[in-house]
Formats: sequence, structure tokens, C-alpha cells
Amino acid sequence: MSLVKDKNHGILKKSVNILKKVSLYQSSLLFMKHQDRLESVLVVFQNAVKDKETQQVSSSGLSPTNFYMKSDLTILNKLEQIIGEHLSDYIPNVEGLDFTLPLISPKNVSQSFPDADNQSQPTMFNIVATYGENEELTVGSDMSTLNVSVFITSRRDKSSNLQKKIYGYLSAFEMLIWHNQSLDSLVDFINVVSADYYPAIEGDVNVAGIEISLAIQYAKEYV
Repeated sequence: MSLVKDKNHGILKKSVNILKKVSLYQSSLLFMKHQDRLESVLVVFQNAVKDKETQQVSSSGLSPTNFYMKSDLTILNKLEQIIGEHLSDYIPNVEGLDFTLPLISPKNVSQSFPDADNQSQPTMFNIVATYGENEELTVGSDMSTLNVSVFITSRRDKSSNLQKKIYGYLSAFEMLIWHNQSLDSLVDFINVVSADYYPAIEGDVNVAGIEISLAIQYAKEYV
């Protein structure tokens, strides 16, 4: 009885192995028969995924051909432009002077560190970025704070006049920023944080200056 049972078990095991081999062989034949069709379906699927990604990027306006991200340099350029073109609009409103401040034009503004000994104009506005901070807003954007120093340097006049000039230009600058806190809608907010006064630069009473600290906030989007 035991011999019959063992024999039947062996036959059953061989049958199962044969069926597995047949099934695997048939699967291989089926794959080989339809391989080209399966590969075509895969290509179509991959292209569909790429098209969907392209549509999502295009609908959000972020395709490589028209992608635009505000940078610190864009903001510095705008600040330089606004000072050069519009600060003189506020000079007539400056009070407490017994003389008229000379007007400011783009040639009086530069994105460079101040060099009083070699500056080309009697008064210069020098713009220097000091540091930046980022705080995450979303997965693809930050709230960025750009900290900037604006140096007002005046020379080629007597010391008493130089003091009045830099204070007068500071007043005009503060009015300019107060009336254009978005820099022509480029940033969210710009604020005059502080002002440091230098009645004499490097011991020279014929050169006076002010360092104005600004904080500029704007959303920086990466995707």
C-alpha cells in the first residue's frame, strides 16, 4: 500500500513539473509572438507620460522657453534705476536746507563699493548687497529677504555743507522708498532698517557719508 502511494506521489510531482515547464514554454512563445506589439504599447505609454508632463509645465507657464525667476541682481538693477531716475523728484520736498540740493541722475548711482577718493561725481549712491535669507513658503518657492546697503557719499564742498547734503539726500531717499515700497511691483516690500552717519570718512572732514540698510522681501519661485 505504501509503495503504491509513493509511486502515485512521484507521478503527481512529475506531472506538476511538466505542467510548469509547459506553462513557462507557452508564456515564452506568447511573449515572443507579441513582443513587437508589447514594445509598441510601452513606447506609446512613455510618450503619453512625457506629453502629460509637458502639458502641466506649459499650463503653469514654466516651460524652459519662458521660465522666469526673479533674482537678487534683477532687484538691484531696479533699485539702481529708480534712484537714478526718480530720487530728484523728492529733492524739492526736503526741508531744513539753506541751499538747493544738486539733482541726482543715473550717473550718480552705481552698484559698487564706495570709493570716495576716485568717485566721478561730487555725490554718489553706491548699492551693495550684504546678505540674503530664505524662508520656505511652498515646495517650489521661498520668501527671500535681500539685505542691501546704500552708501551716500558727498565731497568737494566745505564740511558744514557736506553734512547737510547727506542728510538732505537721506530724506529724499526715504521719501522715494516710502512712495514705492514694491519697486514698481517687482518685490513685496522694501524697508529702510537703519542709517549710520559718517561726518568724516577715514578722518577726512571734506568727505561725508551715510550707510542706509535696506531689507527687501520678495517671493522667489523655483518651479
